[in-house]
Amino acid sequence: MDSNTRQAKLRQKLRQLKQQHDTQFAKQIIEQLGISGDRVTWLLPDDPQASDCGEWLKRSFPWQWSQIDWANVPGSICYQCQKEPQLVAAFEQLCQQFQLGNPMVTVIWFNARNPILQMQLSTVQQNALALFSHDWDTWIGSPQAGWCIEYHHEGTICFGYGAISDGAA
Repeated sequence: MDSNTRQAKLRQKLRQLKQQHDTQFAKQIIEQLGISGDRVTWLLPDDPQASDCGEWLKRSFPWQWSQIDWANVPGSICYQCQKEPQLVAAFEQLCQQFQLGNPMVTVIWFNARNPILQMQLSTVQQNALALFSHDWDTWIGSPQAGWCIEYHHEGTICFGYGAISDGAA
């Protein structure tokens, strides 16, 4: 076997090992969050669909450093809140106030090593504190409807509609 063939096989084996590791990591996170595996799907960091989710969020909202610049999102609303009961109550209030229903949503965390999760909004509501507490910052959005809820580690939870929905301008 020549050197190029060996290197190609090694690269393939490394990709497989990384995929296995990332899949196991995603399953561990879901288990830690207490979410039933049949109620959530995950996208691994290398998945092109995961990149699409992140790109939608980046393109649809104005950003200021590592958070959405809510002052430049018309009609957005923000609440000051701490992690525990205030955060969950504010999240529930936003869901009710904007009549979000129970769409399939995407959960993205600040740490790009984390998988992107997709689940019904009702599953997010049932596990809100665990989801918000998992990482530094959390974004829950519906690309189809064009909205996002952001929990920022400095104690704000905000809601607004972006400029782009479903990946289209």
